[in-house]
Amino acid sequence: TSKVHVDQISTTAAIPALYLDQADVSEEMIEFNTTIGTGNAIEALGSKVMTPTHFIKTTVPGGLSRYLEVGTIATGSRTSGLVDVVQGYDAGIATNDTIVLTFAFIPSKIVLAYSGVVTHDTTGEDGHTTGHTIVTITGTDTYTKNAGSVSFTELSNGSHYPYGITGDYLIYMYGGSDVSDAAIVTASGAWVTATRTLTLTFTIANADANYNKIEILATAYA
Repeated sequence: TSKVHVDQISTTAAIPALYLDQADVSEEMIEFNTTIGTGNAIEALGSKVMTPTHFIKTTVPGGLSRYLEVGTIATGSRTSGLVDVVQGYDAGIATNDTIVLTFAFIPSKIVLAYSGVVTHDTTGEDGHTTGHTIVTITGTDTYTKNAGSVSFTELSNGSHYPYGITGDYLIYMYGGSDVSDAAIVTASGAWVTATRTLTLTFTIANADANYNKIEILATAYA
């Protein structure tokens, strides 16, 4: 019995599927010789470099077999098109509380969108804050951030104020009805490349730790 030899795979065109009749051809009768050019194996998550290692057989309608190429992916070769969304939450925020955001890859940028309520520790008045901060990963364990912005609403009277974030804070939230004596919840950040984590560490001032709350949606981009 002769073998079927396949080595027609273009490095620029889409990889063709090979269909064979199960009744006439067995896996042992096929030998493959394939080459894929750098970056030509594409999937929805972005470009990859793949080294073919073997083929697997799957059955398709009509009693035919489809032989699919399997290979190893070069480490770190996915470079664009990746997006990951991570959610964080804390109810009862106190000083030194942390939220750890772990991502599926090392991003170039992280957009933090957050919403929270802060309660003044003496007046009991609440404030609702929504905000956004853009974190840019600049190297191993390092990042920069944009100025950031928040929108603060006094829940006791409905007054609304926009603010820019100053300092190194990634999160900034207000509570109470007097900004000069406001309850404040802030968070600084620490990026660790090896674990792909952004850790937020909170500090509160004039705020009741029993009632402070925050929800964070972090979107990472390759």
